[in-house]
Amino acid sequence: MKRKMNSKDKLAFLKNNIDVIKYKKIDIVEFIVKNKLNEKYYISDLLEIFSVKRSYWDKYKNKVSYVKNKDYKLVKLIKEIFDNSLKQYGVRRIKKELELKFSLTVNHKKIRRILNEHELLSEYVIKIKSNRAKRYDHRNYRTENPRFAKDLINRNFRKSEKPNQIWYTDVTYLISENGKRYMSTFIDDFDKRVVGYHISNMNNTKLVIESLKNSITNSCITKEECKNLIIHSDRGIQYVSNEYKAYLKFLGIKSSMGQTGVTQDNIEIERFHSELKKGTIHNNSYFKFDINSYVDFVKNEWIPWYKKEVQKRNKN
Repeated sequence: MKRKMNSKDKLAFLKNNIDVIKYKKIDIVEFIVKNKLNEKYYISDLLEIFSVKRSYWDKYKNKVSYVKNKDYKLVKLIKEIFDNSLKQYGVRRIKKELELKFSLTVNHKKIRRILNEHELLSEYVIKIKSNRAKRYDHRNYRTENPRFAKDLINRNFRKSEKPNQIWYTDVTYLISENGKRYMSTFIDDFDKRVVGYHISNMNNTKLVIESLKNSITNSCITKEECKNLIIHSDRGIQYVSNEYKAYLKFLGIKSSMGQTGVTQDNIEIERFHSELKKGTIHNNSYFKFDINSYVDFVKNEWIPWYKKEVQKRNKN
């Protein structure tokens, strides 16, 4: 026979099952059904104690195993997608991958909940959540100087009609406790592919020129085709050097530069380097201690992964 609980009974029951309060609603329903509490007590009392609506109980009391099994399959797919992305994907990309690869439409809130519950978070996300990065107010210096090339892009990104019309370039650092390397990269405005890159111990003009040579070789671009190419950069010392300017002039390449201290003027390459850091040093603590492993991973794992990723994004 079912027992009606008074206020003292409810308080005593709550103390004995205090951990259940932290459960998800579907788990609370499972707890009640599994322990046959609805046969011992009035369900209205139990739902009041656990703060579960009657409509939710009526909907899921006979579907607990189905819902749990359905979630299990979804969790398995999300884990697979997360691992295949080198533990980089977040809610938006996982949602898109579920739709494209498995024809599943899942609410973004549910994906976020699963990622949080199963700790499927990139290390850089965990770091950001625990210690919010400081936001800097960059000043927009618009001083005219003959050393600097004009901004031919003016933030009009993705306007190329075919490859090798506009390249973006910048230098970033690969740093760990036992060393530092510098990486110069060129990406194409048309499809965001990595045209070429070079990694060196020194951050100088030679680094940039070697990277540019690799890019020209990889893209199979002729000297005649170079005359239609614009290379957009910031106003770094390498890009205003006489050696770099002379090399561009020799090839017939036009130079374009954003304003000093304004990352938005070269946001495409900034995005690439941000994704590089998130997928490597911020997502694998081991790289903080060994620069050689860090560089090897970038060359042999992350760059090949990114090239495939770009192809997939462009296809979709």
